[in-house]
Amino acid sequence: MKRTKEQMYPVIEAYLASDQTQASFSSAEGISVAMLNYWLKKYRNEQASFIEIEPTPGGCLELTYPSGIRLSFDRLVPAAYLGELLQIG
Repeated sequence: MKRTKEQMYPVIEAYLASDQTQASFSSAEGISVAMLNYWLKKYRNEQASFIEIEPTPGGCLELTYPSGIRLSFDRLVPAAYLGELLQIG
């Protein structure tokens, strides 16, 4: 049976809120670990698309994650470092 994100995102959010292993959570939900991982990756990729990057008036940089966490920089930072910070997962 094909599943939709409307069906699976609540399952993924429940998994992320739990302290269960992928195997035990998948078993309890009646899905495979592979399916859990597939939807977990889709969920995280979608969440990552909502990160805001804004320059501040003083020329600083501020990152705001979907969870509300904010990181502010008062000087230039290497692009590779920003790339690492932007990866959610």
